[in-house]
Amino acid sequence: MTYSVIGLLAITVHCIINNDVFRRGRRESLPEEKSYRMFLFFVIAYHTTDALWGILYARRIGRGEAPAFAAAVFDLNGLKRVNDTRGHEAGDRYIVEGCRVICDVFRHSPVYRVGGDEFVAILEGRDYEDRATLMAAFRAEMEENLRSGGAVVSSGLSDFRPGEDNACTTVFERADEDMYRCKRRLKELEADGGESLRAL
Repeated sequence: MTYSVIGLLAITVHCIINNDVFRRGRRESLPEEKSYRMFLFFVIAYHTTDALWGILYARRIGRGEAPAFAAAVFDLNGLKRVNDTRGHEAGDRYIVEGCRVICDVFRHSPVYRVGGDEFVAILEGRDYEDRATLMAAFRAEMEENLRSGGAVVSSGLSDFRPGEDNACTTVFERADEDMYRCKRRLKELEADGGESLRAL
């Protein structure tokens, strides 16, 4: 996968619109912010796949300079079904909707698209401190989307473990395992309306 200029622009816009200085402490989105967010969703969903996050963190881990961080991985459920039954334009909208939910919940973290329907958020600072709460909120929203017909996104989370992890791939692999547990549970919930995802 190549790292594109558009990908860099998307990440830059994401960081700007979610920056506390930009927000100036306001809870409501500014009209300009909403426009930038819609642009971001379009750019991420249609144009970019980015592997740079792995390179950046591999270097920091190798030098022993990595901060406390966690990787959150996401995978859209049912994209092929949407493409096959409703067409690829509907599939594109589904990707955008999934991306919007990720960016809304993990609003202080950069979000990278790493595959057609796969995303990674790197959590530091505020989002890292609140990671358990944010993941619970995200999974609660996915339960609601199962009921309402919205985009359903499987999610997984893993912390970087200093002294144990010598590469960012090990963090990603643990998060990926957690995501697949979530995906299986989502399918069970879809089938029989079982227990809450928040128990994961």
